[in-house]
Amino acid sequence: MAAPATSVTNAPVAAGAAPPSAAAWLRRMLVVFPFALGVAAALIIYADLGAYLDSLAAFDWYLAPAIVGLVLGSYGLRFLKWHLYLGLIGARQGLPLRSSGLIFASGLAMTITPAKSGEWLKSYLLNRANGTPASRSIPVIFCERLTDAAALLLLSLVGVAIHAPSYWPLFAVAASLALLSIAFVRVRLLANWSVRRAQSLPLVGRLGGYVRESQATSYELLALGPTMRALGIALLAWTLEAIAWSLVLYGLTGIGGFEAVVKVALIMGVSLFAGTLSFVPGGLGVSETGIIALEQVLFEIGRAAAAASAVLIRFFTLWLGVVLGIVALIIVLRDRRFRTDQSASAGT
Repeated sequence: MAAPATSVTNAPVAAGAAPPSAAAWLRRMLVVFPFALGVAAALIIYADLGAYLDSLAAFDWYLAPAIVGLVLGSYGLRFLKWHLYLGLIGARQGLPLRSSGLIFASGLAMTITPAKSGEWLKSYLLNRANGTPASRSIPVIFCERLTDAAALLLLSLVGVAIHAPSYWPLFAVAASLALLSIAFVRVRLLANWSVRRAQSLPLVGRLGGYVRESQATSYELLALGPTMRALGIALLAWTLEAIAWSLVLYGLTGIGGFEAVVKVALIMGVSLFAGTLSFVPGGLGVSETGIIALEQVLFEIGRAAAAASAVLIRFFTLWLGVVLGIVALIIVLRDRRFRTDQSASAGT
């Protein structure tokens, strides 16, 4: 059974620290928007403005509710995974479902940070809500990302085998990194070695207890049962998103069907992995380039249609999530529950 969330020192989140204001968070995030506009301008130049606008005008906007519904369904499933993980670490005590949902949704705003690194915000907000130590909650975020990556890999494999066998090395490297991450947590010898190495580092060494507790929590979360359940949820969530992507393509070009979804899943995997590994905020420019290039190859469409597809896909997925996240973040940072430090009452 998971240890109570109140049993571990809350090293990384200082007790009594004042939460940042909504305005402060929004100012940090607004820095990304000029870059996003620059990416959009570059895509328009690449596609030719007239042809690009013609492609957008041809989009069947009656599909928009279905696309948004699929994306929201994907977010809902990912929230379910988050909430299940919180139960495994004993962090649902004193946390209403609404608060858990707001914390998860706030993390969506952080998808425009490099490699989604800003998602540590969820750990901070969870600590504010019920005192859960970061040493218990940060492994949840790690396992969320790991199972998402594994789901994307699995969904992409069929497309790789059929349509892009030359991409096998890329996916083999990604799969190896995922397996290595699990091995360093689940194999005791490797886990103990990695903890000792981390503790020998000048800055990390002072957080020895935190490192050990994080490793123990990760070991818990990556047990076979929880991992299979989380992976199943992630597979369904990313399948919904692949269908949403394919509907965008169908609305622009009329290309649809099961084969289109298989190809889109491949494009989704490659472009999102490339965007994440680039460490560019939100993968901006990198993911769009991957979408455009692969759509032109796999679907044999023109660059204007591919550019319009990339912009719409990112609008319905990335930017819809960011907007929802900003709204949730504003609500969270004005909520009294999150403005009162709970770690003192939780104990150390």
